[in-house]
Amino acid sequence: SDLIAKIPDFWLNTFMNHPQIAALLDETDEEVLRYMTQLSVEETEDIRSGYKIIFEFKTNPFFENKQWYQRRVRATLGKVAFTTAFAISILVVITTHEMLAH
Repeated sequence: SDLIAKIPDFWLNTFMNHPQIAALLDETDEEVLRYMTQLSVEETEDIRSGYKIIFEFKTNPFFENKQWYQRRVRATLGKVAFTTAFAISILVVITTHEMLAH
C-alpha cells in the first residue's frame, strides 16, 4: 500500500480502467477518487457471514472523514454468491455518492 500511495491518481485510474465501474462514474466521482489513498477489506472470522470494505482518503474539499467503510453481508442470488471483488466494484460507486451527500 505504500507503493500504491506513491503512484499519482492510482485509484482513479484503477476504477476508470474497469469497464463496468467507469461506466457508472461521473466527473464528481472522478474528482473524489483523486483523493483516495487506500482500499482494504477486513473479513469477519467466518468470511461467509460478511466483510468490511474500507476506503481511505487524504484531506479533500468534499468531506471531512478520512475513512469511509461499508459493511456487507455476503448475499446470494439463487446458487450464485456475490464475490468480494464484485461488491467492491458496486460499492465504489455507492460509497462515492453517499460521501458526497454528507
